[in-house]
Amino acid sequence: MSTLLEPGQIPQASGEPPLVLPPDAKDVFAHRARRFAQLAEGHPLGDYLRFMGRLAQAQQRALDAMAAVPVPDDAAKSQSRQHGMPLVPAQSWPRDAAWRAALTAILADAGRRRGRLLRACGSTQRSFVGNCWRSFQQVLEQVVPYHRDALVNALLMQREKPYEKPRL
Repeated sequence: MSTLLEPGQIPQASGEPPLVLPPDAKDVFAHRARRFAQLAEGHPLGDYLRFMGRLAQAQQRALDAMAAVPVPDDAAKSQSRQHGMPLVPAQSWPRDAAWRAALTAILADAGRRRGRLLRACGSTQRSFVGNCWRSFQQVLEQVVPYHRDALVNALLMQREKPYEKPRL
């Protein structure tokens, strides 16, 4: 398990960049949830940080339940290094259908825990968040998988509209 560092505990730059350790993929969202909870105490944006912590918990539960998905092979890794390309390009990497199951699980988890999420929002935001949740649920139920995929592609490729050409 990782140790959370406070700002005073972070070493100052000594001319050499520090070793970068990627997060442990199996508990990355649990770590974020703990960090959000820690930051929320006494913070002016505490309600929002608690909300984000609960969302991270839902993401962790979805990740824990997710089946293994294919990852790039050695040839793809070599090609991406050789050409300076991203290892998993948003435009062409075939996403496994497991992402849809994970998204559905996160939304279902949020739906079951909606009361706790709404309480985490604070009184001024509850009505707004509740209305957004109901609208989002209605839209999600009506969106066919093809359009849902197009929306995710647009998000990953930083396009404003799902069906516009990518920016070059």
